[in-house]
Amino acid sequence: MQETAVRSTGIQALRAFACFAVFAQHFLYYLYQARGLDYSKAVRLDTGALGVSIFFVISGYVIVNCLSQRERFLANRVLRILPPYWLAIAASFLLLAGWMPGWTFTWPSAFLLPQAALNQTLYIPYWTLVFESLFYALMTPLAVMPTLAARKNFLLNAWLAIIILMEFLHPDLSALWPGFTMLLSPINVFFIAGAMLAIHGNSVGRAPKGILFAVAVVTWCIAHSVTFGTQSAKIALQAIAYSAALLFVMQLRFPRFVVRLGDASYGIYLVHVIAILASIELLTGFGIPATAHRFWILVLALALAASILFGLFEYHMHQRWLKPLLRRLLEHTAALRRT
Repeated sequence: MQETAVRSTGIQALRAFACFAVFAQHFLYYLYQARGLDYSKAVRLDTGALGVSIFFVISGYVIVNCLSQRERFLANRVLRILPPYWLAIAASFLLLAGWMPGWTFTWPSAFLLPQAALNQTLYIPYWTLVFESLFYALMTPLAVMPTLAARKNFLLNAWLAIIILMEFLHPDLSALWPGFTMLLSPINVFFIAGAMLAIHGNSVGRAPKGILFAVAVVTWCIAHSVTFGTQSAKIALQAIAYSAALLFVMQLRFPRFVVRLGDASYGIYLVHVIAILASIELLTGFGIPATAHRFWILVLALALAASILFGLFEYHMHQRWLKPLLRRLLEHTAALRRT
């Protein structure tokens, strides 16, 4: 039980890191934009991609460990991802719709349906949630059919092989948002890596921390310094690095506040761009020039505080209200079936 708790705190700590890596990219983007600087040339490390990739590896790992939920699996996933997302859309409408040009609500974006073009006017990076949702849908048969679950290792390898083959046959499918064909996107390699880690974790998870750290650093450096012929090859090395990092942090203990930030990471991720933009608009109204240092210090403080508060609230809402409600609903449904 104690070992499980340590592994859980490590996962939450890595979630917190990934979340703030994404936050840092978007904050720096608006900072450079306000000062008339070219963000793409000024910032060498894409911390947003780093954070999202780590999130995907964690999801792959966690979801495979949730397959034992059987019939409750999909309901639990929908309950975890959609209500906070809808709250974020409401926050976007209340804080941005009145002054951001072109703000638009669309039903496909509200239900995370795959589309070739995303609704960027929400200012929520929900494209990652579309990938997550499709991954959940793909894993649902494994949760409800034990015969398939027993072959999950084979099925994941088959999915990986299809992704690699399709990238060779149709390089255009490497695009980030290729509609329903996004299941064939190389980005899914991150999910597969996390899932494989969950399957084989007992055999590799006991490696010394020093070795895991070295593997994470070396493979990440190779992935970002070598030119690869395919996107899948680059992503595969990155996925190995983040998988090693996940195993590494699961052997460490972290302070409670770091774990709490990990708990809040989903909510922070959902609203951080909204919070940054709303803070900029608020401070601009007070006449503080956007080129002043104090302007961006205040934007950072306000956006961080608002995002963390939202994240803590949505996590509390899920744990204290929505999960018990779903449990009672499923128990009531099961009772009706028995009668």
